[in-house]
Amino acid sequence: TLTTRFERKPSLGGSEMCIRDMAMVVDESTDAKYDRQDEAYIGDHCKRTHQAHMLKFSVRTSSYHMSIMQHALPYFANQTVMDVGAGNGILSLFALQAGAKLVLAVEAPPKGVHLHDLVRAAHAQDGDSAHNMWTRDRLAVVHARVEDVTPGMLREAAPIPVEPRVDTIVSECLGVLLVHERMCETLLEARDRFLKPDGALLPSLGILCRSRLNAARMVHAVGA
Repeated sequence: TLTTRFERKPSLGGSEMCIRDMAMVVDESTDAKYDRQDEAYIGDHCKRTHQAHMLKFSVRTSSYHMSIMQHALPYFANQTVMDVGAGNGILSLFALQAGAKLVLAVEAPPKGVHLHDLVRAAHAQDGDSAHNMWTRDRLAVVHARVEDVTPGMLREAAPIPVEPRVDTIVSECLGVLLVHERMCETLLEARDRFLKPDGALLPSLGILCRSRLNAARMVHAVGA
């Protein structure tokens, strides 16, 4: 279950402690913390078919859109927003629709390359005839993993002056059973390093629900 409630930092409560405990187990050294076969992971998610399936997941996509638009004030309108793991950029576009002053779309290469097409199209020609004109000077793509991003990289990518911390962070970070893909750790890192003390985080809460069931055939098949 995804709750789209906004909360002020800190916002993940007990769930945060579980995630942090898990992160500490693997954090035997700084270099090893994010050694997760990133190239294979990113390469798989970069496939257009994978991105198309995510966009067609109407329940998830529409839930994010509805929440962002409903909370345009005060969390998006005229605010600086960071989209963590921006992927195809759909949440970045939603944030711009909600009136964000600037969206920093952070995505590891090569997937972030596709987002540059939007930026280039907005600057391809002068006047109202340019494609994606409404994103001009409002969308910046940062080609890096969040763990590698520095304030200098944000300043270099942004078309306007930007502070080292943002007003709002959004992310489509929820894998199977919330923690699959380990994007929750990445979201926490972005929150701790780049979110203002009074900033907002979306999503801010995840709830796992379970129920008992009677599946004798399945138990028999697994046992066999």
